[in-house]
Amino acid sequence: MAKQSKSAKAFIRRIEEVFDVKLTREFKIGRKSYDAKWRTLLIEIDGTYWHSHPEMILRDRLKEEIAREHGYRLIRIRVDTLEDVPVQFLKYYKRLKHVIQIERKKTHSHLS
Repeated sequence: MAKQSKSAKAFIRRIEEVFDVKLTREFKIGRKSYDAKWRTLLIEIDGTYWHSHPEMILRDRLKEEIAREHGYRLIRIRVDTLEDVPVQFLKYYKRLKHVIQIERKKTHSHLS
């Protein structure tokens, strides 16, 4: 399993702080590891350089398929450096807010 970068850890902490959620880090489905999980949401923090290589693109597609087959929604976020975190967080804020709201509504509808 690859070690999480400082930028990935910082981004995950930002998600937890802003949305008041506790993410499970380095969540595994079989032999595939994902950066973070909350309910049925998986988050992958990808660096542009590594994830633009053809073999990584294929691996990422496989991880997306595995996540979907197991009932998870996967969000991929591009963050290259620690300095990118605030800008990229703003870029992904609305999408993250939307899927977190959907997850919270699922929980409330199951409780009703």
